[in-house]
Amino acid sequence: PTERESDLRFSRNRLACELALATGMRVDEIASLTEFQLRGLYQQWLAADETEREDGFFGLGIIKTKRAKPRTVYVPGYLIPELMAYLDGEREASIKQGAARAQRKGHKYKRPTSLFVNGPDSSQHSGNPVSATSLSWAFKQACLAAGVTHFVEKIDIETGERYLESLAKHHFHDLRHTFAVWSYHDLKKNGDEKKKK
Repeated sequence: PTERESDLRFSRNRLACELALATGMRVDEIASLTEFQLRGLYQQWLAADETEREDGFFGLGIIKTKRAKPRTVYVPGYLIPELMAYLDGEREASIKQGAARAQRKGHKYKRPTSLFVNGPDSSQHSGNPVSATSLSWAFKQACLAAGVTHFVEKIDIETGERYLESLAKHHFHDLRHTFAVWSYHDLKKNGDEKKKK
């Protein structure tokens, strides 16, 4: 988002993926984040010194988790100003568009508290909270666009003909697995033999 002047692509999906990769959060946990959680995190970031801001990690309590067991994830400092830039820029533009659309149709618009919302390119749903399904679909589309695919043999049920279909090689949840593997290697490198799972 801080490079928006030179690159006009939307940043929501990239930020969601970076959060998953850096914290190990599941896609539904990311979709459940609120702007208030980010603003609290930003206050921690502002109170830190410059080195901590760039190289440190900041604790973020999340409660919408698997089995509803609250936990703390650690967000890298470099990502926090990027998330704030998204919040005040791309997200705000999406919300304004959603409010204007609702007004034109004579509907009430409830400003969302969710951190991530549907972008301005979503004509019918801009400014509404993003779903975990939408984030997963965007990740799949990015894999397909980048050619990170594999072929799966399928059978046409009407004709019985076999054909190959190109599918995304990875899923959003793979970012969580990557985080886990990186964490394991980091712990092992630093001599923590207790956490080998």
